[in-house]
Amino acid sequence: MAQGINLLPQIAEDEAKKEVYKRKLNVSSIGALLGVSAILVGIFSYQLFLQTTRSRVEKESQRLEGEIVAQKEKEISQRALVDKLNQIQKTLDEEVPVSSAVANISNLAEESGAVKIENIDVNSDGDVSIGGVANNSASLSKLIKAIISERYTPKFNKVILSNLSNENKSSYKFVIDMTFIPRGLVAKDETF
Repeated sequence: MAQGINLLPQIAEDEAKKEVYKRKLNVSSIGALLGVSAILVGIFSYQLFLQTTRSRVEKESQRLEGEIVAQKEKEISQRALVDKLNQIQKTLDEEVPVSSAVANISNLAEESGAVKIENIDVNSDGDVSIGGVANNSASLSKLIKAIISERYTPKFNKVILSNLSNENKSSYKFVIDMTFIPRGLVAKDETF
């Protein structure tokens, strides 16, 4: 039998080593390419995630901005109303409640008996002038005592009988000047 003689054993061995080395190099290259590809896919996926998140956040911020802009008109209207209410309250606080002063004076005249109030002048600064006729001096005295009594002291101040005349010996014509103290709106529980 004939045996084959390998005349180039060294070359075959080198070729085999090269083949193994090429195969390892190819496997390593493919592995590296797959690794780089995985990293690139990861980067692109993360970038896509960031873009969608940014897009979602932008839409949400635009929606919230739209809501704020829509509420702006309401806020402006509300502030204008509050300013108007504050101005009205300031005006009411500065004005003398005329009806309250007249009601107090009418009550006093009724309590005093035979006193007829002919005119009541109430100024914006709280000065009140009452003109009227009393059938007798006792009724007039009763009216003046009622005005300066402790019951009405918180309401009337600086009470002065500025004019008194005896008309027809039985009735007295009078003018009383005073200051009405309460200003602005009266609380519900406060009674005159």
